[in-house]
Amino acid sequence: MSASIDHNAPGHVTMVRTADAKFAAYSHWLDGRIRIDSSADQEFELYDVAGRRCRR
Repeated sequence: MSASIDHNAPGHVTMVRTADAKFAAYSHWLDGRIRIDSSADQEFELYDVAGRRCRR
């Protein structure tokens, strides 16, 4: 069985985790550079770990 890869998915994830919450940012890179592509969509999530809620 081969896994399907979404090549349009963000290639970089940054996350901060505390005892109460988790914040994640999903970003695309510029080709061949170590820089976020600011013209591409970014996704953000904030989880309330204690209350098990998620905000996008």
